Order: sequence, then structure tokens, then C-alpha cells
Amino acid sequence: NSMPEDYEAIQRADLQHFFNTWYTPDNCILFASGRIDEEILTMLNQHFGKQKPDHSSKPGRTQHIVPSNLKTKPSSIRISLPNSLQSAIKIGRRLFDRNHPDFNGLVVLNTVLGGYFGSRLMTNIREKKGFTYNIYSTVDAYLSDGCLYIATEVSPEKSASAVRAIFREMKKLRENLVPEEEL
Repeated sequence: NSMPEDYEAIQRADLQHFFNTWYTPDNCILFASGRIDEEILTMLNQHFGKQKPDHSSKPGRTQHIVPSNLKTKPSSIRISLPNSLQSAIKIGRRLFDRNHPDFNGLVVLNTVLGGYFGSRLMTNIREKKGFTYNIYSTVDAYLSDGCLYIATEVSPEKSASAVRAIFREMKKLRENLVPEEEL
């Protein structure tokens, strides 16, 4: 959601304001485990249990609006490093935010595709084909949008085959219902 100019425009005062606004005791949860006695509780309350005087209420959330007509064309970036032992593969796309009506369904779809150890990507590309040790997909939800991506590392000579296999798994999900047993 940020552009390089946004980072270049940041001033020290901006960082201080951000820290003083969000890194406050009233904006966190503290977990303590182990043998917690009264002395430790007193110390924790002394250092973390009070609000800063100038932050008696939390700031309101800012709503960011991303134009719905923003479309991106598929693209590919390849960076060759001669004599590399592995190729890193990332395949992804921009998505909607977590308030979209399809978000929960997408989370289920992601789980089937690559969101757990028994997923389709792991079963096919790791176990059946032996292309990689780890492959996964994930959904990241941001304030105004999100992304879905697949990531893995394979030997350079298996890169093209791995990419084709990933796209085949996505095609199967588009064209065939997920069996009840798999769900």
C-alpha cells in the first residue's frame, strides 16, 4: 500500500508520533509465564501498567480506499544468478481485504491449495514429484486489500516443471469441486 516516495517523505517527528501513538500500554496485551510472584507483578505494572499521560484515548482508525478499478496485468520477473543451488519461486496476486464476502471462502481454498502440510501443493510438488522440501500458499490481508501467494525453492533445473505443476494445481481448483472428504 506504500510507494517509495512515502518512505522518502517520512521525518523523525513522524516516527516519534507513530511510536507514541501506538506503542502504549493501553494498546497491547502482556503475557507473562513461569513463576510470577507479587514482586514481578508489581514490576510489570510499574513499567507497563500505566498509560502515558498524553494518550488517554486510542486514536481513531483511518480508512484507506483503494480504487476498485485498479487492475494489474500478469507479469513475470526473473533474476538469474549463475551457479545458484536453488531457485526461489513466488507466484501471487493482489486480493481484496478481509471484509470482502469471499474472504472466508478464500481462506478455505488457500488451506486446500497450500495452507497446511497435507495440502495439494505439498502432496504433489514435494511428496510425489520431489521438487522441494517446502512449498506453501498464504493469504495476507491488509487494511485496504491483500494478496495470495505461493512460495517455494527448487533446484534451478526443476524451476519450469515446478511452476507448471503449481499452475496445474490452481487449474484443478478452478475447474473441479473439492471433494467432501478433502474438505
